[in-house]
Amino acid sequence: MTAFTTKANPLSGPRPLQIQKSLGRRHLLWALSALIILVLFLIGVRLLTPYSPEEICPEGTLAGISLSHPLGTDHLARDILTRIAYGAFPSFALAALSIVFAIILGFTLGALSAYGLGPLSWLSLRLIDLLFAFPSILSAMLFAAILGSGFRSCLIALSLAFAPSFARVIRSSILQHRQENFILRLELAGAKPIYLLVSQFLPLIFRDLLTAIGIGLANAILAESTLSYLGIGLPQRLPSWGRMLKDAQSSLYYAPQLLLAPAAFLIYSVLVLFALSDALATIQAERQRQRQDS
Repeated sequence: MTAFTTKANPLSGPRPLQIQKSLGRRHLLWALSALIILVLFLIGVRLLTPYSPEEICPEGTLAGISLSHPLGTDHLARDILTRIAYGAFPSFALAALSIVFAIILGFTLGALSAYGLGPLSWLSLRLIDLLFAFPSILSAMLFAAILGSGFRSCLIALSLAFAPSFARVIRSSILQHRQENFILRLELAGAKPIYLLVSQFLPLIFRDLLTAIGIGLANAILAESTLSYLGIGLPQRLPSWGRMLKDAQSSLYYAPQLLLAPAAFLIYSVLVLFALSDALATIQAERQRQRQDS
């Protein structure tokens, strides 16, 4: 009999896992670096600019690109780069706060639908389905139109709009981890649901929410820009990228940088957050696959 020897496939085993994990970490590093560069640039502009976002510059309206105005001035003779830098932070703060409140509301609805008893669980699940039936941006526009413009109104509108997405993720995570052995042992030992949710499920849910948080932040920034573009977003005293896009429409052919500059910063911010979310999802998937293999 002839003995056949087989060589190990170099693509099998832990090597692909290590390669994919290193790629995920590399993508995460690049996304974090791009985000840090953006934040530092905006902070630097705010610290170094000699203008305020509402200051009328002596160069006049629609001034071209120059050393004193790297992106020119708008139709009211205000420095564009200064308004972009000042408009970023209300938008980012509103997006971050809305995601925090959306997670709190989504955790409440998701926990009630997964751990509720009888009618309470059914009612929570039906409420999630009702809110989730509408696109988030459409829900945000509806709530903002009802509540009116303003920072607080936008915060409530965005929180209510994005809460159903987090509620479904949290409910799915609770139902998945509830079948694990250590949770079943705690339930048999008489642990109360509120104790399990706070001490056991919260760390597991947060790990599952990392990807959703990045996507939620990107969508919240887009939603805020949309609301401000429509005139139902941030108040007029606060600069906003969405309002800058609206104001630039009338001067598009004469000063295209009025539209291109805030649009570029908006697209860059959203793409960086999406890249960050994608990198976190890759790392999380590889860790989960590694746990399953072990």
